[in-house]
Amino acid sequence: MEMTHSAALALRASSTEAFLSSKQQKRIHQTLPISSAFSTQTSRWQEFSASASPSPSGFKKPEVIEWRENMPTNKATFIGMVIRDIRIRYLDSGKIVANSSIQVTRPVKEDSWFYLEFWGDLAEIAAAHLKVNDTIFVSGSVWSEKATGKDGLEKTFAKVVVQDLKFVKNSDTHNRTVQVQEMDWKELWEHLFDNPTDWFDCRDTKTNDRSPDFRHKFSAKALWLDNKNTPAWVTERLKKETDLSFQCNRTAEEKWEDFFDDPSRWWDNRSTKKVPNYPDFKHKDTLETLWIESDSTPDWVKKKLASLESV
Repeated sequence: MEMTHSAALALRASSTEAFLSSKQQKRIHQTLPISSAFSTQTSRWQEFSASASPSPSGFKKPEVIEWRENMPTNKATFIGMVIRDIRIRYLDSGKIVANSSIQVTRPVKEDSWFYLEFWGDLAEIAAAHLKVNDTIFVSGSVWSEKATGKDGLEKTFAKVVVQDLKFVKNSDTHNRTVQVQEMDWKELWEHLFDNPTDWFDCRDTKTNDRSPDFRHKFSAKALWLDNKNTPAWVTERLKKETDLSFQCNRTAEEKWEDFFDDPSRWWDNRSTKKVPNYPDFKHKDTLETLWIESDSTPDWVKKKLASLESV
């Protein structure tokens, strides 16, 4: 008996949906011819894919949203400091474009920078009001661009085509972080003596020689007494100024106790770790870190974690 084209498509969909992953189903949906019968079957596939994807134990499944025309598919927001003077150009086409760069602070790694591109009225607004060291909020689409440097090598950089621009009133913490990030070794040591409460004293809790003697509370900066860049006067001054109020660098057990007292004060990175040595938990204020699989982790932690997550 001869089967119609639409019936064949429906049978094909029915026989494969039990064996195909949602990605495979989507691939087939993009390559098969369109028909009213197949459109109906596609709807069934989407329902099947949504219901068949089990959510990880203990985690709520992400919300499903409807696709809409003009839905933004590339949008990101950044808060950072302007690090380059605004350059504005009036093109022969009548369009206006302005460019700059923004530096975004990362607490545990080197800062990142992004090339900014403004168009039209926003370009003139940026040129009129932005200056180096301003802290701004930008929102827009992010693109990867290539350019040839003065050394003749091709380099890749990230560009933000800005759609929204606002000034940010700096918090005291942000100001202190930005200032410290720009300091050299001598300035960092002077800052430590002038602002001891902004630094953790790690000397009594060092686990190895590579661990820093002091660590800045709000940034990734750290100091070592035996570093070749450490000024000669540092050791003598530390001996004399015994009343400096450094932040106490807590032991691993003290930090775990703090974690269990109030887990909401800590970021849980376990499901988003890209490399094994990234911390499992990080304090939201002090940026202290914790690893479950660490020699310094108390034996009782895993059992207590399991008990916490079973609630």
